[in-house]
Amino acid sequence: MSGCGASEEKSSSKEEKINVDEAGEAGKLYKQSCLGCHGDNLQGNNGPNLQQVGKKYSKEELSEIIVNGRGSMPKGLLEKEEANKVAEWLSTMK
Repeated sequence: MSGCGASEEKSSSKEEKINVDEAGEAGKLYKQSCLGCHGDNLQGNNGPNLQQVGKKYSKEELSEIIVNGRGSMPKGLLEKEEANKVAEWLSTMK
């Protein structure tokens, strides 16, 4: 997926494997629109590491970022309702 930029959150010492498939609809949406830049384990790739993103941002803030983009992340990758599902799941990553 193009349009995702590097960030200071790219690396993490968290070794735990995150099973995106267990995230239901949010996991499916993540795999379709986010995995290319944020990795299959939320470890970051071209985009920042999301393994502990729930410590930094609330569900509402995450939804806003997903819908409107930030930095080199483009806006419009997910519609608001879809973004809310992914944001709710990502907000549990702590």
